[in-house]
Amino acid sequence: MQLPISSEDCALLLRFSEANGLASLAQSLGRDISVVSRKLQRLAAEVPVLEKQGGRWNLTPLGREVVQWTRDAVSSQSRILQRPHSLRIATTREFAARILAPALPALRKRLPLIELEIYSFESGTEEALLEGNVDLALDCGRPLSPDIRFQLLAREEVSLFASPAFLKAHPLRRLEDLYNAPHVEFLRLPPSLYLQLKAQVTRPYARFNDIAACRSAAVAGCGWALLPTYAVRDELDSGKLRRLELFSVEQENYGIWWLRDRKALKPYLTVFSSWLKEVEF
Repeated sequence: MQLPISSEDCALLLRFSEANGLASLAQSLGRDISVVSRKLQRLAAEVPVLEKQGGRWNLTPLGREVVQWTRDAVSSQSRILQRPHSLRIATTREFAARILAPALPALRKRLPLIELEIYSFESGTEEALLEGNVDLALDCGRPLSPDIRFQLLAREEVSLFASPAFLKAHPLRRLEDLYNAPHVEFLRLPPSLYLQLKAQVTRPYARFNDIAACRSAAVAGCGWALLPTYAVRDELDSGKLRRLELFSVEQENYGIWWLRDRKALKPYLTVFSSWLKEVEF
């Protein structure tokens, strides 16, 4: 679709209506008077928006309507460009609740014209990103799809936790003790992998795809749990959980994921990259 009168010609008419004569118009455009005169002649020949009266160009009634339409279009476009735009972010429920949401006041200062839409996925954000349902993702580890680019930006501490009551009934002093004690498993952090165990841990009390539910089970004394430290900081401070320092745990990395062809996201990626490096996990 093409405008009957081009945006360039509409702009010329608007400038003409605001100028004090042809010489003034040419000066404002930085063009020679003869060049501007030919442009006006060509426009008047194509559409009856200009006419000569007493050797001077003047707007016709139609020309004045076009000028007013152009003013309205410029004003409307300015309002659109100044209106906040949405940025859709995918992340995990726990990260959204305990890290991202409390940081929103600081992030909004860095993105003043952006409305943030946050979507939580405990089972991972990759599918939402690939389907175009979100613009970028904040997640741990690495995506599987080659269509997704990513940056690993922050070390996410992972550790073992258990309630005081559970530790009283099941003292965990050696690696072998983990095999013989019940545990509650968060599915994205399989203990055998992150603890580099030679055999599978075979006594899961329950498995969860949700950190909050797994954390609550650990607080209730159902078993030891392998969880991100940021997700249990409040429970550690209140004494509901204790960290088991005796075991070496493979650590994770948190970062930003986005589709390779979304080059327009670069300014937002820069902001979130800088912010994520500052986050204390």
